Amino acid sequence: MRALLPALVLALPLLAQAGEPLDNARLERRPGAQLRAALARADGWVGWSAPTKPGRAMCCWSSFEAREAGEGGSCRLDGRHGVNISSDADVARLAGREMRVLARLERGRPREVRAYSAGCRVDAAGAAVVWFDGVEPDASVALLAGWAGQTEQAIHAVALHDGPSAVEALLALASDHESPEVRGHALFWVAQQAGEAAAAAIESAIRNDPDQEVKEKAVFALSQLPNDEGVPLLLRTMKTNRNPDVRRQAAFWLGQSKDPRAMAYFEELLRE
Repeated sequence: MRALLPALVLALPLLAQAGEPLDNARLERRPGAQLRAALARADGWVGWSAPTKPGRAMCCWSSFEAREAGEGGSCRLDGRHGVNISSDADVARLAGREMRVLARLERGRPREVRAYSAGCRVDAAGAAVVWFDGVEPDASVALLAGWAGQTEQAIHAVALHDGPSAVEALLALASDHESPEVRGHALFWVAQQAGEAAAAAIESAIRNDPDQEVKEKAVFALSQLPNDEGVPLLLRTMKTNRNPDVRRQAAFWLGQSKDPRAMAYFEELLRE
């Protein structure tokens, strides 16, 4: 991922205690089938496991220096931690295809949502946590997507899920959610999925979304498509879109790409 995630605060990845999803937690375990009903009016921390995409490592470091030195403490529920999609070396240390989703609720409403690699040690610092075993991945995605209008962190957690239901949920949030802010955030994460469906959804937002800010976020999302897949789409947007602000955004992100195709087009414009 080329874009830096906002507000990263980092801690050393250590293995969690065998058999327990968290350290130092007053843990109450419930079956995953009870998840949605149990959270309707819940207060406090809840958590569950979900499959995550390969090549992702979500943990915390106390500083960049500590990360480079392989030193530091674990993530803590009572602290403020961002989420870090890390390097290949971090992925190797945090090997695994599962993540832990943790949410702090007030009367059933999410106040915080976090996702950590299963190999990342998380210290609950004595907090009570209701842990749901065996949550179905689609149920996890659906619950988090339903929280999208209440916290941006929920959209991020959806994007970290493996499987088609996560992509479908992001596409739906990007096109259908009533909140322009949610649509804009979802478009960023749609861009990380790659593929024809992602590109089509982003281009549709550029053409059809009624909110100008969402249109501009969609142009940025094109620039985030992996493997420079967005460059020809940005060129097309710059050449054909009728909205001058959209064309300016496309030109800006093409310039930032320094892609030879973009540079050749700008040189052609200068010669005319």
